[in-house]
Amino acid sequence: MACQICKGQYSGTNDRKYVEDVTNFFSLSNRDEKNMGVLLKYLKYNPQDRWGRFKILSANSKYTAPLAVAFAQALKTRYSPMSSDEKSEIDKVEKIRTSDYAKLFTPPARLIAESLLSFLDGDLEAAEAHLRKIQIPDRVSTSSEGKFEYDFMSANLKDLEREIVLMISSQYEASGNIEAKGKLWENFSTRNKK
Repeated sequence: MACQICKGQYSGTNDRKYVEDVTNFFSLSNRDEKNMGVLLKYLKYNPQDRWGRFKILSANSKYTAPLAVAFAQALKTRYSPMSSDEKSEIDKVEKIRTSDYAKLFTPPARLIAESLLSFLDGDLEAAEAHLRKIQIPDRVSTSSEGKFEYDFMSANLKDLEREIVLMISSQYEASGNIEAKGKLWENFSTRNKK
């Protein structure tokens, strides 16, 4: 698969076929955590690409169930009717079993999903409003497994939140709205000090 990527006839790293091959490679080599970065870059340049939006589901299903479930809910709400492939991806995610602990992360994950999709729709204000509502739940378990699960999910959500803030910030800067960019960073940094 790696050789296929190197030899591939792609127009660049934002070519859909390239993104599909790379994300499949990462999935096959148990490095699914790298897929979200590849997809975010692709979607940044192709924000209306429906395939890319649904590809987020397969990028998250193995690693962060709350995030995959949240994106599935958000996509299901936004897209009707869906193709059979899209419906199949939604169905796979809805069958993921999550621990009670992971369920705590579903509300903030849904806000992150809504924020990203609002950004991709070009609605920066809605994207920012969703980010402001995010509250990472407190850790409720003291077991080492519970601590690992909490730390893993918390870090994943915070990383994605930071990526969305960077994307919104770039859009504000590109449009010359430096005041909005400053307020965004002020809100984000203040919230993350708590």
